[in-house]
Amino acid sequence: MIGRSNSLNDLGSTQSNESFNQLVSVKAPKSRHYGGSCSLQNRLSAAVLQKNEGYGYLSKINEAANLSPGEFTMAISAVRDQKMEKRKEKKNSKEYKVDRIQKKRNRNTNERKHLEQNQPIILGHNICNFDIPVIVNKLKEYNLFSTFCKTVKGFIDTMKVARKYIPKHDVENFKQQTLVKQFVGENYLAHNAIEDVDSLKTLYDSKLALLVKSDDVFAISYHNCMDSYSGLLSSKIVSRPVCIQLAKDGISLKHLKLASVRDVNGLKFVLQDHKIPPKSVKCIQDFFQTEE
Repeated sequence: MIGRSNSLNDLGSTQSNESFNQLVSVKAPKSRHYGGSCSLQNRLSAAVLQKNEGYGYLSKINEAANLSPGEFTMAISAVRDQKMEKRKEKKNSKEYKVDRIQKKRNRNTNERKHLEQNQPIILGHNICNFDIPVIVNKLKEYNLFSTFCKTVKGFIDTMKVARKYIPKHDVENFKQQTLVKQFVGENYLAHNAIEDVDSLKTLYDSKLALLVKSDDVFAISYHNCMDSYSGLLSSKIVSRPVCIQLAKDGISLKHLKLASVRDVNGLKFVLQDHKIPPKSVKCIQDFFQTEE
């Protein structure tokens, strides 16, 4: 094999490599154990011959062994070689390449359709405490957090919605299974992802959609914004509900500082727009004035 290495085809491209790997898997499938004898080497050699010589390699082997090349073998080999040449010519044509590029564009377009909606909102049960921090960390790991925030408007935590609008005495607890059983009348497997998502959608459409308000939508950057207020909270300058209200709208301490620097009344207007009580507005203004 080493002595004939110069005569081997160049399989530099990934497509060619995968094509040859598929050819080998046909000759020596992994579901059969051929490694215990010389059968594996023979089958691998057959795959190499078919790749290099075409389907007529079997007739050439018969002739080399002083055997009849086989009338039917030659006929079938010729037909298959012709089909292979036609496929090769077609794939090398300009029309085929243009069509392949167009199909790839169409696939990419179809895959992005769900991202091209008018700022979709993520829905999840207890998503604020569990799913969102995990998603945010992964997005930051791959430098996609900013793009994701521009694409997605925010998220709704259905557990928070249920706790806010459904009286405690009406339900045993606020677990998704309990809510689905009581308001939808169905039981489902909680550890089955598909059933979990389908049941939540049914619960939201039948019960929670009528209760949800714009104030229940959290910004994707909610946790980052809350972290920025840790100093204010530890110093007891503002209350936690005030920080939550600002963080829900995606307003961090950095945004407030920028508004304060740009305009004397800018900070006041921003806080009033987000329905912050006058007492808290004054406390935050005093905080930035002290910093200056």
